[in-house]
Amino acid sequence: DSPTDPDSRILKSGGKYIQGYNAQAAANENQIILSAEITQDENDQKQLYPMLESTSNNLSEIGQGGLIGVALADKGYSPEINNPNPIPGDAEIIVPPQSKAVDPNAPCPRGRIPRDIKPVERMHRKLKTKRGSILYKKRAQIIEPVFGQIKSGRRLNRFSRRGKEACSSEWKLICAVHNLGKL
Repeated sequence: DSPTDPDSRILKSGGKYIQGYNAQAAANENQIILSAEITQDENDQKQLYPMLESTSNNLSEIGQGGLIGVALADKGYSPEINNPNPIPGDAEIIVPPQSKAVDPNAPCPRGRIPRDIKPVERMHRKLKTKRGSILYKKRAQIIEPVFGQIKSGRRLNRFSRRGKEACSSEWKLICAVHNLGKL
């Protein structure tokens, strides 16, 4: 624990360890942030479903019905593809599994997907399709620039406030300012 911010945690970032929070954001194709949260978790493994739920709730609040469509996430979120709970906002999830159990160079199998296929195998199969590949490539054009614009463009790579609640409100303010710049 940090004496100046006991709510923060030690996180690994870019090969280094830092004291802080894990900032999460979900954005649409126009790089408008739809939901923003911070966690004390050192990685993203348990954040996909909470972020989908937050995004769905926010979309409902603004009269968009809460439907997400397709959710694209990097492999840091992949352990949650085994989550048996219903997918918030009825989203189709595309996230590469961390597992290398399937040969990435093998051609995409054709035909119906077997009923007994594991979620990891199903995701590998989905990513091998032309549609899955095209959709997943959009992730780098949607969310990565958002974090780059906030961290590098606005030079906001650390929180000024202390405490989880204060940093959460600061993160949401930062994201709102980002959205105003996009609008």
